[in-house]
Amino acid sequence: MSQRPRFLLTAVALAIGLVALAAGPAAAATASVSVTNSGYAPAKVTIAYGSSVTWRFTQGTHSVTDASKLGLFSSGARSAGATYSFRFIDAGTYSYHSTVGTAMTGKVAVPTTATPSTGTRTTFFTVRWGSTDTAIGYEEQVQMKEPGASSWIVFVYGTPDHDATFRPADWGNRAGTYQLRSKLIKGNNPSISSDWSPIASVTVH
Repeated sequence: MSQRPRFLLTAVALAIGLVALAAGPAAAATASVSVTNSGYAPAKVTIAYGSSVTWRFTQGTHSVTDASKLGLFSSGARSAGATYSFRFIDAGTYSYHSTVGTAMTGKVAVPTTATPSTGTRTTFFTVRWGSTDTAIGYEEQVQMKEPGASSWIVFVYGTPDHDATFRPADWGNRAGTYQLRSKLIKGNNPSISSDWSPIASVTVH
């Protein structure tokens, strides 16, 4: 279940939304990928959750198809001159491939974000992994790595929500860097999922 306190004001979440995008890896508002006989160019793009990727078919006949069992997107066969767009609302790293013509693969990375970027052990940090709650039938799994830890622990397991808060005093009460990552899962089944998102970090002093 989500750790997000229900008293968290929606207005606060909206106010920090734009700041949250700057807390993780650089993420574009949109991205464009060329589909040629040589492959996807660029082969990997990083976008903010809620943003879209547009694939522009310039040579031959190919497709853009979700390579996982999530079944999120599929362009079908497209020839030169066609385009296909998909909006990614959830953090994760999404592999895709062409099922037509030349074998080729690509990735779309959607980072988890966390704000503020620094604070104390009693600061309430907001962790966000989606622009909206997930679609029906999908959930997000979120993990945390505490300062000095060698392994990841569950922060939120199987939630349809798109954000939560945490206070370091309740999670190890340590100074240092906390890391967070997310992935989209289907039907509460972690074996059907995206790959982990790029990591968000917060520094606690």
